[in-house]
Amino acid sequence: MQFSIVALTALLSASALAAPASNAKDATSYDISNVETRKYDGETINTITFNISATNGGSLNFQCGPYDPALGYDTDSFESGKLYDCGKNSLFSFRYHTAQDETEPEELFLWQNVSETEVLAGEVDIPNPAVCRAGGSTTNDMICTAPGQVYCITLEKTGQ
Repeated sequence: MQFSIVALTALLSASALAAPASNAKDATSYDISNVETRKYDGETINTITFNISATNGGSLNFQCGPYDPALGYDTDSFESGKLYDCGKNSLFSFRYHTAQDETEPEELFLWQNVSETEVLAGEVDIPNPAVCRAGGSTTNDMICTAPGQVYCITLEKTGQ
């Protein structure tokens, strides 16, 4: 009996060691803050920026905007629903959907490339209406800040 318990324990231990281990996390969370849009004509979003910060005590904290690789810098010709990188060589990309009216939230979709084959993705609603102030470049120029301070987004492993 004692031999069979030892043999069973050894067999189970070997099986656990032989199982493939995942190198990437299945999910991670970030704080999204300082969500600002710029509307040169007072109505149409021309650009958007927001901060992405680590929630696990890490040092990740940077500003994301719609980077255009053809230009080599953030674009001021933002299009709702278009996929943008967060910067040159950034592991993050995003898509921002503007609401049809101020009673609906805006939607921020965020992707993080963990490796060439693994991607984490998630979505968070950004409430409306935004608080706007004069931008300064024209009489209609507005800088609008999303209400609330911080939005938590959880990115989960996609089916890729």
